[in-house]
Amino acid sequence: MELGSVFEKIKEQEFYQQLQGAYNQLPSEQQGYLKWGATAAGFFLLFALIFSIMKSANGSRTEYYEKQELARIITDASDELRRLKGQSSGMSAGGEQNWKSILGARVAAQGVPVEALEIVKETIGASQNVIQ
Repeated sequence: MELGSVFEKIKEQEFYQQLQGAYNQLPSEQQGYLKWGATAAGFFLLFALIFSIMKSANGSRTEYYEKQELARIITDASDELRRLKGQSSGMSAGGEQNWKSILGARVAAQGVPVEALEIVKETIGASQNVIQ
């Protein structure tokens, strides 16, 4: 649909005819005031629309940056968990042997027989009965 045909259809409407008649009855000075007032109101609505769009875009941008920061935190946490799981899985089987050899060397340096050294998995309450 063409813009000119839309204006023609509006001009054919009864409300437009009534407004046109009321406008034509005004003195030319008041018609000028009305034109300036309508122009000012149009500019005010345009600026209000632009401000509203900018505010909405700013809110969306802020929300985007917050979500981007959360995604970064989640990624960092996931990487840290993966790293810690890798460290703990590397220590589970060979870790006890490694600690046993390290502690065995220290115990032997102090003159205590290495056979007296026993490394067991820690259990709840095990540390309470160590020294009695």
